[in-house]
Amino acid sequence: KYFLICNHQSWIDILVLHKVFGERVSMLVFFLKKILFWAIPMAGWACWALGYPFMQRPTKSYLKKYPEKKNSDLEAIHHFCKKFKEDPVTVISFLEATRFTPEKKQHQHSPYKHLLKPKANSFAFVLSAMGESLQDIINVTIIYPKQGISFWSFICGKIDKVIVRYEVIPITPELRGDYAKNRDFRLSFQKWLNELWQQKDQLIEESNE
Repeated sequence: KYFLICNHQSWIDILVLHKVFGERVSMLVFFLKKILFWAIPMAGWACWALGYPFMQRPTKSYLKKYPEKKNSDLEAIHHFCKKFKEDPVTVISFLEATRFTPEKKQHQHSPYKHLLKPKANSFAFVLSAMGESLQDIINVTIIYPKQGISFWSFICGKIDKVIVRYEVIPITPELRGDYAKNRDFRLSFQKWLNELWQQKDQLIEESNE
């Protein structure tokens, strides 16, 4: 079992991951936004049937009205971890939670040039919930050097180069802990993930030079 984390720029990312890792690791299981279940009906239903976890990130106004839904994502993750704990799977998560755009970067004041801020909460929760059944983290960086990215340009054959860099990171005891209640662990985990993202940002920058 692996936990594969990756930057997210386009729908093409999913196809790239399947191409590179599909025959090299156990079954790929994606964390998906719940809205995709309806946005791409046939594919959404297929993912639901395969047991992919669908995440719903409620707005602040929604949580104000329904505060009991605050941890709904973690409940979905817990159900997923319980279901797949004994099965050979590769869990895939785009930790930025959405595709990168310059507008989103500016809106969230991201400190990175080519990336949005990574979400640490669900990542840390899965590492702890899956326990020692998860072997390693596969840290993937997908780069489309000096090209405009769109699904249409891809199917028209206008993207002639894609770079995929990855490293395998052992899951040590220091990466497992109670993210919600242990402040020291939360801060150390955020620091580790931010440093990882800084390295990823630099890798993209160097590949675009």
